[in-house]
Amino acid sequence: MKNSFIANSVNRTVQGLLGEHNTLGTSFNLYSQKRFSLDQVHEKIQTHAAYPRLKSASIFLYAARHHSMMSNHNDYEAGRRLYDHCMTPYADNGIAANAHECAALVIYSALSSTSLVQVNRAIVLGSGDNPSRKILHEFAIIGEVTGNATCVTMPMDRIAVFLRKKLLSRSETPWAVDAAFNVVCPLKVYINCLGQAISNVATAEKSGQAKGYKKQPPLLIGPEVSPTAFYAMVSDGDLLAVEVTQGSERLNISENEGNLNLNDFF
Repeated sequence: MKNSFIANSVNRTVQGLLGEHNTLGTSFNLYSQKRFSLDQVHEKIQTHAAYPRLKSASIFLYAARHHSMMSNHNDYEAGRRLYDHCMTPYADNGIAANAHECAALVIYSALSSTSLVQVNRAIVLGSGDNPSRKILHEFAIIGEVTGNATCVTMPMDRIAVFLRKKLLSRSETPWAVDAAFNVVCPLKVYINCLGQAISNVATAEKSGQAKGYKKQPPLLIGPEVSPTAFYAMVSDGDLLAVEVTQGSERLNISENEGNLNLNDFF
């Protein structure tokens, strides 16, 4: 099967799960990734209309990530656990799926329902020379990227150049699957497609507010991270692509899943 077909098929599966079970919503607010029952939250945040939903989401994310860490689950196992949760009667309580969870669901779906034996976890890191960098975003890559290595890194704005120089001329084009933003496209044009997706989300959210819609959008960006600021950070970052199999080791990431030490890879 071609990478394009697998990528679109996997994304449809994951979008179906998120559409039916992601009742707690997705957010790129920094505070949504904290456990509100333990962290002090500013009064302004507590008065936000989405606060109750984000509090529930943060508790779910904390519990799910903590369980994966304590069980030493890799991305495949983390995705399988989320998938199994959706398939149980408890799914009525909903799940929360930020970029990390969306990527895990894509990885699980790709490795469990296709002939693929490996995919790539794509981690966008803050730029700079610091070996311990903050994770800005995550998605998955279907297709060859790493060559003879198990991981590679490249500037986000130089992905096309990297692929042209490193991959064989007849290699099939690798595809990006960013389920958090419902983006499926050739990896070389990912940053452009992400920009359009973020613009569409921001426009839809403003339109809904203007028309007085009370339903919360599935994706929230801000107020701590605006759509423009988020895209700027991602565009200026570096992309780390790491091979993942069903039995690969769990990546050594900080307890809050927020920082990655590049010395563990290079």
